[in-house]
Amino acid sequence: MNFAGKSIALLMIIAMVMVASGCKSNDEGNNSSPDETAGIIDNGETDGPEIVTGERYTKKYEIPDSEEFIAYNPQFDYDQETKTWSSKLAKFNMNGSIIWEKDPTEISAGVISDIAAYPDGRFVISYWNDSIVAKLDNNGNVEWMCDLEYAIADQLFLTETGDLIAIGSWEQDFMDIVVTRIDDTGHIVKQKSFGGSDYDLFIKGSYKPDTGLVFLGLTHSNDGDFGKMPLETFYFVACIDVSNLTLKWTYMPQYKGDDEINDHIDTFGPLVVSDGYTYVAVESYEQGYETIGSNHTVSMLKLDAQGDQVWKAILGVNIWAKTAAITSDGRIVVNCGLYTGQSPEDVFISLFWLNQEGIILKKPDIPNGFAQSGTFSDTGIITLTDDGGFIIVTERIVSVLPALAESSVETYDTDTVAIKYNKDDSIQWQKIYDNYTDSEIQDMAIPLRNGRIIIE
Repeated sequence: MNFAGKSIALLMIIAMVMVASGCKSNDEGNNSSPDETAGIIDNGETDGPEIVTGERYTKKYEIPDSEEFIAYNPQFDYDQETKTWSSKLAKFNMNGSIIWEKDPTEISAGVISDIAAYPDGRFVISYWNDSIVAKLDNNGNVEWMCDLEYAIADQLFLTETGDLIAIGSWEQDFMDIVVTRIDDTGHIVKQKSFGGSDYDLFIKGSYKPDTGLVFLGLTHSNDGDFGKMPLETFYFVACIDVSNLTLKWTYMPQYKGDDEINDHIDTFGPLVVSDGYTYVAVESYEQGYETIGSNHTVSMLKLDAQGDQVWKAILGVNIWAKTAAITSDGRIVVNCGLYTGQSPEDVFISLFWLNQEGIILKKPDIPNGFAQSGTFSDTGIITLTDDGGFIIVTERIVSVLPALAESSVETYDTDTVAIKYNKDDSIQWQKIYDNYTDSEIQDMAIPLRNGRIIIE
């Protein structure tokens, strides 16, 4: 496929949903139904979902202090013969125009796992199923490639010195968590694994110079770097000093016994690191993990620079924390899913605002029908905007469609929902996108810090 000649063939709809663009305003946060067409700019190539499917960009990484960003689709095309996925890579400007497109399989046949961008526009990419890390210039051309020596990089972080930190696992057995430090020329400075005699897995991480590399993980080991635990599987938060790849601290909630209420780190929930503090979610329930999802309580924890608990703020029962962010004035916004029934339509978003002392300041009403499910890993991502507000993108399942006669599997019509909040927490606008009517195919959304959103 010739990506160079396909700038227009992205087949996306760019929704300029700033207030000036004419989108429906909802400053008072009422529950009126949002306008589904206002503010949408059509590029004239929306012939049907079968054309758009597989052509869409699903992830974005903004370049620091730049009006450009890198986007990619980690599963762009599936090869039936080799049973493998290929990826797709592009650079955009903040108006949604494509600067260039590349086929990253020219570097590796693997699927892109992460991207980290330098302030000058260069960037590095890693792969889920390949030990290669590559640095590309402003035009997407390879500057160097580094073989991590049988390690896989799940996430990449750039340090203040220009070095690159890659964290993941060993390629063959996935037994340990592996951290690799790479200099700006593509040479490995140091590599170290963390774990014990059993499985130790990295889930996700965040890096800040004043804190270190903080990450969520799980361990089956009882003799490793992350300490002893009374259960077969235990979830933890840990911090690594990237200068020498040493473990600074590990946080695990104290296990009180099967007959007690116990806290467990939600490793698939939010992880936010800011100003030397770490914010994570915990779930509280009885008897190990069998009763998760049944009358469990969700809280947010604040940990200090030594990994000690500062406070615990209880959010509610039968919810799960999905994402979080810290606003420009220091408040913590947590997006939670709220169970109200048994079917996918009965899961609604619920936003919590907390201050730095862990006090819940506000739990505003969400517009009726704005539901989300756990189907998509990026559902509910909070994107901070330049005006001090944020955009939250989620999905809603509108209705259950009649099942096909030859199938007993129910299907759903899935919409993409975007809500823009002002700095004062009022709703500036709310939009519903459904270019794939009566289909489980979802419009993919890329929110931008300038308050616009790209819908594909």
